[in-house]
This record gives sequence, C-alpha cells and structure tokens, in this order.
Amino acid sequence: MTVGEVNTRVVELAELHERDTQDLYALLEDAQDKEEAYASREAWARSIGLSQATHQELQTHRDHVYAHETYLQAHQTQLQLQSTLIQTQGHQRQDQMVEALRVIRDMRREMSDMQTELLALRESQRRARQPGPEARIPDHQEASGDADSHI
Repeated sequence: MTVGEVNTRVVELAELHERDTQDLYALLEDAQDKEEAYASREAWARSIGLSQATHQELQTHRDHVYAHETYLQAHQTQLQLQSTLIQTQGHQRQDQMVEALRVIRDMRREMSDMQTELLALRESQRRARQPGPEARIPDHQEASGDADSHI
C-alpha cells in the first residue's frame, strides 16, 4: 500500500467516522426528541388527571356550599316565621290586655252605677222611715246589712 492509498483510506475512514458521528448525533437527537415527546405526553396525561381530580374536588366543594346555603336559607325562613309568630302573639296579647282593661273599666262603671243606685235606695228608704219627730235614728250597721243583702 502506497502513501497515497493510505491517505485515501484515512480520508475514507475519516469521512465514514464523520458520517457515523453525524448519524449517531441524529439518532441521539431523535431519541432525545422522542424522550421529550414521551415526557411531554406523560406530563399532559398527569395534568389531565390532576385537572379532573381538581374539577371533581371543586364540584364536591360547590355541592357542600350549595347544601350549606340551602340550610342557611331554611334557618332564615324559620327565624322569620318565629319573628312573625312572636310579633303576632305580641299583638294578640296587646289586644287581650286592651280587652281586659275595657272589661275592667266597664265593670268599674257598673259598680259605680250600682253604688249610686244603692245610695239612692238607702236615701229613699231613710226618707220613707221618717214618720215624724219621734222617728228613731237608724242604726248604721243595720242599714249596711240591709244594703248588702240587696247586692
């Protein structure tokens, strides 16, 4: 083998080595791209899974909030009804008190009228007993006993 042939062979080997190196780099780059693509797909799948889990948890929280709001509305309605009932009972009691006071007033008026009638009756009885100068003075205890028997 001559020096020219050796040089040619070295050049061929160098070119082959260069091509193999470039092919190897291309393969590594493809492998890296595939690995990145796989990692990207896996990350996307995890993201979707987490997104679905988060969505489910969020929906659960929404359901709890809705249940609590419904519960609070029911309590507010109950409180309003109780307040209305208390006010109604207060008005009823006030009406009852007014009616009781009216009845008491009427009873006092009747008692006053009865007392006036009783005094008038006593006076007329006293006048009827006065026959003249020898009329005796009526005993007050006797007169009040007579009056009480008429009541």
